Amino acid sequence: MPKKVKVRNMRNEYRHSFLWNLLVMAVLVFAVDCIFPQTGPIGNRTMLLLYILDSVITLLFMYWMEKYNITISGLYESTLITVLSCIYTFCILCFINLIFFTSWNRLIADIYFAVAKIVVIFLNDLILWGVRNCRKFFVKPKLLVIGTFSKDFNRMKRIKYGVLKNYDSWYENIEAMTFDEAKDFIHNEFGNYDAICVLDDLSEEIYSEAVSRTMELNIDLFIVPKLIDVGKTNARLVRFDDVFTLYMPEKALSKLEKFLKRTIDVVLASVGMIIAASIKVPERELVRGRQPLSFDRFFLVPGWRLATNIACFGLSYGVISTYVAIYGQEALGIEGGSGYFFLILACSLIVSRLTGSKSLRQGRISHNASVGAIISLFGYLLFAIVPNEWGYFGAAAIIGLGNGHLYPAYQNMFVDLAPNSRRGTANSSMMISWDLGSGLGIVLAGFILQHSTYMSAFLMAWGFNLVGVLGFFIYAKQHFETHKLR
Repeated sequence: MPKKVKVRNMRNEYRHSFLWNLLVMAVLVFAVDCIFPQTGPIGNRTMLLLYILDSVITLLFMYWMEKYNITISGLYESTLITVLSCIYTFCILCFINLIFFTSWNRLIADIYFAVAKIVVIFLNDLILWGVRNCRKFFVKPKLLVIGTFSKDFNRMKRIKYGVLKNYDSWYENIEAMTFDEAKDFIHNEFGNYDAICVLDDLSEEIYSEAVSRTMELNIDLFIVPKLIDVGKTNARLVRFDDVFTLYMPEKALSKLEKFLKRTIDVVLASVGMIIAASIKVPERELVRGRQPLSFDRFFLVPGWRLATNIACFGLSYGVISTYVAIYGQEALGIEGGSGYFFLILACSLIVSRLTGSKSLRQGRISHNASVGAIISLFGYLLFAIVPNEWGYFGAAAIIGLGNGHLYPAYQNMFVDLAPNSRRGTANSSMMISWDLGSGLGIVLAGFILQHSTYMSAFLMAWGFNLVGVLGFFIYAKQHFETHKLR
């Protein structure tokens, strides 16, 4: 008698994935402890505790980035999360090593362990993925997508993280049905499917009926909200069991509101132009003479260590500043939140400049940079791991305080590494590094958001910020103190 093929249980699969990852990491810790019982100036027991701490932090990162969530659709996404989790854990272990051990052997061992984790977890995920997608053992669960596709068929592609890959998808256009016909269809047909996806272009009555019936059957529900346009108002966050969606009434800015907004923009821009034009700069005698064309005329070579740090900080800020508006609207339901975010950020910058100017005048430049870097690091972490209004606006205040100390201090450090004749080169070197980091951050975050969550992108930004902070304390700070010209 042929063996019956089972239908995949998506919820249980991700629980099993977590348990299998936990098991292989426990085996890896045991194997590494047996092969390399002591590395660096620490004992065997401390080594084992560090390996266990490393594994626990990695699992927590993978959980926070939703690797064990039903919405992660495939091997590529889970591998990306695994790699990012191991990189972030390695950064944390580097910081522990820097504070407590300062051992190169310990650092090399952490690198080997991070690579080993990536390999064994990937092999484990690959085997699980192969078994689950083998048609001899399992078939995909059935998913029914309902909506009015004639208006916007492409919205089906926006189901969170592409979960359609995991399902045998069926589609039903109920645009032409009356409410009674749609109600009969919902009550008679929903029981034949393992999951339901509702596009919220349905009428409120049918939409409510579909959600209620799905909850009654205790099957998976996916809700695809409407795209949020800039200038819309009255957004509200609605919760259905464990599914969040954002409801956006279709009310745009009136013509009067648009006119007033454009008028304010033009007036403020004109005021800025008048102020800039009123600045009088005394004429200076031109310095005649040709200098040989070389790379150091465009970039301050002695400041390359500071440049790598400021590029990491710029990368973090580029990610946050670019995606803060759409993140606040789509994920948190905060209408107009980006305006308040940057207002709080600006106020924090002003306060930070006022409080930090005294230490700069006293020559404590590297101290100011250290304080700003550490404060900003906590701000980016808060923004990444606390997905609510407190984390959103609290991070703005903290990042503003940190950058208000950090940016002027770095500018002073660049200038202090250059002779008077190359101050312009020093400033441009800093700006180039910051802009390169910002651009790279936007590209990387966009790539990650295609395949994973906002949290993954923001944790990536925090990870690079942590790399910049570690780089400053490990080599850039001492180099500046040794080579500064004034």
